[in-house]
Amino acid sequence: MKTPRFSVGQTVRLLQSVLNRSKSIPCEILQVMPLEGMGFQYRIRGENERYERIAQEHELAEITMPHAGTAQPDSAKIFSPARRLAMKA
Repeated sequence: MKTPRFSVGQTVRLLQSVLNRSKSIPCEILQVMPLEGMGFQYRIRGENERYERIAQEHELAEITMPHAGTAQPDSAKIFSPARRLAMKA
């Protein structure tokens, strides 16, 4: 049985285009949806978006975190508890 690649609460990148993978939007996984076809679907919310969207597993990429002792990238701070409260308002 296939398992989801991403989990709820994880911050990932939504790839904007298969041709231009350098453009992406940091997003939070809100829900793992049932397996459909060849991959899972995920309910996600982008960094500066007030709406949610559905993305296929192949449209998402992991955000790699730096090693201990180094600064976190801005994308790691996107969904702080204060940001989550502001998004719900």
